[in-house]
Amino acid sequence: MNVVELLDVQTAERRRACAIIETRGSGRSITFGQLNERAAQAAALLNHHGVRPGKAVLIVHSMGIELYVALAAIFRLGAIAMFIDPSADPRIIDNCCKLQRPVAYFSGLLGQLLRLRYAALRNITLNFSTARAVPGTIAWDSAAAFRPHRDLFAAGPQTGALLTFTSGSTGAPKGALRSHGVLLAQLKALRETMQLTPGDVDLTTLPIVLLANLACGVTSIISDVDLRHPARVDGARVYADA
Repeated sequence: MNVVELLDVQTAERRRACAIIETRGSGRSITFGQLNERAAQAAALLNHHGVRPGKAVLIVHSMGIELYVALAAIFRLGAIAMFIDPSADPRIIDNCCKLQRPVAYFSGLLGQLLRLRYAALRNITLNFSTARAVPGTIAWDSAAAFRPHRDLFAAGPQTGALLTFTSGSTGAPKGALRSHGVLLAQLKALRETMQLTPGDVDLTTLPIVLLANLACGVTSIISDVDLRHPARVDGARVYADA
């Protein structure tokens, strides 16, 4: 089972319900129906440029609507979402890209700036960007011109979905590939442990939890506060966001 099927189910049942609410800036939101539609268009964009099942797309992007559109699009195609620590030593990033050579790069402005520093990132031919007017990139919002890619890759329990790496602090970095089967098991455990119920609203800080929320029909709020330093967070402001 492809993990995106869970989003399809929520779209059928809760098309007009908010999936993600961002409070940064002027605030943005997207419904389950809109998210699924944009992901299908993004899948068409990736497919048009040659992203195929089993191929890796390296992601360096902040937590937000675009990140989950990209993840759903990548999973829909049967490709692999690959993540590395953008603050890592250049040699470690180079080793990660040698262990799994990404065919495409997806990032915002910060990720595009990182390409100036890391040769391994510059060597990735397909470069998709959510930042505007960055030379040499394929604009992510150009997906809006594509017909949605409705086909869903028939993923099995062992089909690769999400690739992360160890820090490399004790030697060469090691890849940890989570399959669709593993992700489905993780989402099930989160749903049961956190008692996620369709229609709930959740202030979300961890990317995997937001993915679980999407699978369970829960609205996720991404608050514009720095939760890396909890003691500095204005609780009243966070509560107002929720």
